[in-house]
Amino acid sequence: METEPQTDEGSLEVVRRRDLGVAARWQGICALVADLALHLTVALLVASRLDLPFLFTAVAAYSVVSFVHRVPLQSWWGTTTGRALFGLRCVVEATGGKATLGMLLKEWLLTSCWFVIVAVLPVVDAIPN
Repeated sequence: METEPQTDEGSLEVVRRRDLGVAARWQGICALVADLALHLTVALLVASRLDLPFLFTAVAAYSVVSFVHRVPLQSWWGTTTGRALFGLRCVVEATGGKATLGMLLKEWLLTSCWFVIVAVLPVVDAIPN
């Protein structure tokens, strides 16, 4: 026989784990888009201000901004700006603590390789000679 837990602050709502996964997925996607928009905006502003080849400068600036935002700052704060906007934090699943600098660096390197293959190389390839 199931009984509903009682609290002094009102009743608790039972939520299925599957429903939480869907909400977290949408929050994660929105956080990713916000972080990408932040990185891209800063990179384009830097590239437009410098008197260097635009594409090279934009890619280099994006890499630096992305690295600083996603590795040391996320290690310090426990979240990125996009994740913070949507109430998410990056934690170690086993302990619930903040992710280590090494874990964040590994994630950033893997994500960067994927980004170069999927986004940067096709753009560079499409540039006419």
